[in-house]
Amino acid sequence: MGVQFIVHNWRLKVVALLVACGMWVAVVYAGNPPAIRTIYIPVQVNGLRSAQVVLVDPVHTVPVRIDGVLSNVTDSLVSPHLSASVNLHKLTRPGEYQLPLKFDNTDPNVGVLSVPSSVQVVVDVWKTEALPVHVDIEDQPPNGFKAGLPTASPSSVKVRAPSSILPHVVVEAKVNLSPYRTNATVP
Repeated sequence: MGVQFIVHNWRLKVVALLVACGMWVAVVYAGNPPAIRTIYIPVQVNGLRSAQVVLVDPVHTVPVRIDGVLSNVTDSLVSPHLSASVNLHKLTRPGEYQLPLKFDNTDPNVGVLSVPSSVQVVVDVWKTEALPVHVDIEDQPPNGFKAGLPTASPSSVKVRAPSSILPHVVVEAKVNLSPYRTNATVP
């Protein structure tokens, strides 16, 4: 009876099995369908060897396209398992560089569809320079009073900044003279 039971109406049994499997897949995926999302992963910067070299702009997040079932591709579940890093250990001179991006995925339930292969970084060197302090009178004294020639003390300050930015730095002392009604030296 065993073999006869299996082969009797075998076409109908195969169709019933396929319909049952199809319905099971439909029910499972209706509650947790497949999803494709783009999430943004922060980039960790490693290996800046020289204390004189500085990264001018931070390396921002990179977009990563992932796929999986909807419950597995939420930011809070995926983010701890995805990491991106760039290594600056070979950079010793100022300039713009296109560096390879290292990417890791430790979540077997999430597939990575696309990730950038490189990121652009701008590197500069530190420079220290004494810059003059400019006094800017924002609000003039009340009517009947007059401001003298403004001077700053100290007249210059040392500023440490990336060498490409330093020529654009202006040191200002903003002064409001409107509340003073007597001779005064404003700190």
